[in-house]
Amino acid sequence: MLAMAGGRKSRLGLHESSQRALCRLAFVCLGLAPVLLCLAICLAQFLPNVQRSRSARWESWLASQLGANVSIARVENRAPDRYALHHVQLLHPETAQPIATIAKIDVGVALGRWTANVHATQIEKQHFPIAWKLLHNWFICRPSASLHAATFSFDEIRFAGVDHVTSLRDVVLKLLPDAQTLHLELKFQLSDGTEHSSELLAERPRSQLIIKRNHAPSHLSTELQLRTATPLPCSLVTSLVPGVARLGEAATFAGIVNLDVGESTWNMQLINAHLRHVDFSSVSYGTSLGLDGIGEVAIEKANVYPNQIDYAALTVTLDNGGRIGSSLLQSVGHHLSVQVRNSQPAHYHAFDKAAISFCIHPQSLQLAGRLPDGGLFSDGEGNLASRPVELWPIAIPLHHVVDVLDTPARLPNQTRSQLARSALIWLPLEVAPERTASSLRLSRNE
Repeated sequence: MLAMAGGRKSRLGLHESSQRALCRLAFVCLGLAPVLLCLAICLAQFLPNVQRSRSARWESWLASQLGANVSIARVENRAPDRYALHHVQLLHPETAQPIATIAKIDVGVALGRWTANVHATQIEKQHFPIAWKLLHNWFICRPSASLHAATFSFDEIRFAGVDHVTSLRDVVLKLLPDAQTLHLELKFQLSDGTEHSSELLAERPRSQLIIKRNHAPSHLSTELQLRTATPLPCSLVTSLVPGVARLGEAATFAGIVNLDVGESTWNMQLINAHLRHVDFSSVSYGTSLGLDGIGEVAIEKANVYPNQIDYAALTVTLDNGGRIGSSLLQSVGHHLSVQVRNSQPAHYHAFDKAAISFCIHPQSLQLAGRLPDGGLFSDGEGNLASRPVELWPIAIPLHHVVDVLDTPARLPNQTRSQLARSALIWLPLEVAPERTASSLRLSRNE
């Protein structure tokens, strides 16, 4: 009775009310407090200062990797190793002009490998040379022990120009670094402006661009290979290689390109390449050469070095007709042993078809017509100019090509035409005075 009157006690000698108080304290400390702490931490993530601090850390890290200033509107932590970066901008480090914008990047890290799904990427075409220079000189050419294998998937990359937009879709970029080399493999499809299911996109062939950087001090170089699955518009690289613009706005390229860029020189090889929808009036614009028409250039193989075409085997066809200047036609007949049909004097001669095969060797040229009876150009009356295939083995001195390009295209105030001067530089001729021009150097330091 006295024990009951004094209240119940536990085996530890605690009163029942003390036990309840202790349980409440344990619940608060071990249950409610952690929940409130987690809730406070979660809510703190949305504070502007915390958001800005997290974005700043990502901006600093990406800028150190890419060489461009980076602006991120918001970073979202979705899991310990999963992040979402919203509205990312790459900015020129000096002018702060936007080079590229990305709507969102979903980033994940697993087993030391990075993966990223990149949404709605747009690159300003006028800043494409700057983007390539930053990518090559700062990222590709710089070994980094902290660089890990990564896979980037782009739903679409838009190249925005002044007059039109070109889009690549289903783009996958794989990054594979090691101690001495860095491999980048890019696969993509050219967008045709229509929506396709993911299954159909997976079945369509994709073009491939492979970049390999050799970091070994004895062989510093960048190797690049492009293999197209479908024709690509040449306008994609006009800002990077301005001379390509002279092929015409509708020109496309298909084939294989191998490019090797060293510290002070470069060489390029084209294999089974096709340039279609070439505007020959644009190619000869600014000269009086006098060749108009839309056609195709099929390149079986070509080796190009700084200021020299070492070898080139190609065929030029114009199936929809065009015009050729009378002086150019006569010059071809006189210098290249081509038979030219006598016709009425005229400034231009219209033709229905043209098909010319030629092969450039050091100091010599092989030439033949591919139309019936060896025709180079033909109209309704027959061949305007012809050189039969039987004469293909008979080489023509290569300096005759310079003469062909000189007289018809020379302006009154010129001693040599611009085309002739270019031919003296690029053709494999042993003409010392004309070879003193400074060579083109595509190096890391440019």
